Amino acid sequence: MATETGPDLSFAQQTVEGLMDDTCIVVRPAVLDEDGLLGAPRVYPPAGEYGPCLVGSAQGSQQTDDAYRFTHRASLPAAAQGIQEGDVLIVQSSRRDPDLPGSRYIIRRVSEKTLLVSRRLGMERFESLRRGWHEEPEAP
Repeated sequence: MATETGPDLSFAQQTVEGLMDDTCIVVRPAVLDEDGLLGAPRVYPPAGEYGPCLVGSAQGSQQTDDAYRFTHRASLPAAAQGIQEGDVLIVQSSRRDPDLPGSRYIIRRVSEKTLLVSRRLGMERFESLRRGWHEEPEAP
């Protein structure tokens, strides 16, 4: 059913969410709370366990002095709100890729859309040439 603000996208949103066969959380690292303590508050899902997501394969890579930087895309349900650049997506499980759980991605872009069916993210994952997979290189 269409509303005054646009078409009813609930069927499309449910269909896309049904294709999300990974589970993840999004956290905001290095945030000071009211007590001045560092924490990593959860952004998505706001409460409970891990939420559905779909992490795509690498779209490209670039080598730096001590790491490879891989570019990825991911989708979260349209209801996911408050995601910002710099947040970190952490994969908990995947039905497609047994190596994906534990992977961490830095969110670099949150796509804006007029008709929101899913929340799309542009992300980066770093693979250190010295320390192994799924680790962000140390700051210079």
